[in-house]
Amino acid sequence: LDKLEARDWLSDLRFAQVQVRQHIYKKHGPIRIKIDLQRKGVQADYIEQALAQEATDWFELALACYQSRFTSEINLEFKEKTKRMRFLQSRGFNPDHIRYALETPTE
Repeated sequence: LDKLEARDWLSDLRFAQVQVRQHIYKKHGPIRIKIDLQRKGVQADYIEQALAQEATDWFELALACYQSRFTSEINLEFKEKTKRMRFLQSRGFNPDHIRYALETPTE
């Protein structure tokens, strides 16, 4: 293992970077990505570094995730709005991202 790490063939940082890209492709938010990588035993500084290296607009990703699941309606009932908020929360988006996705009108 030491030889592989010395040649940079085995790297926790590279693993974290690949995992972050895969989660972004699946439209997962930063909270879910962090939790998943922590469960896999990746160090927190590698997680932060991998997230920082990705040039992702989390607001737009939350909006894309929202629009792929729901049609955008302006006047939602409370029950439906909370259902949609829980969906985005389960995908790992923070409250600011969720608010942006719910309040941005579609074209």
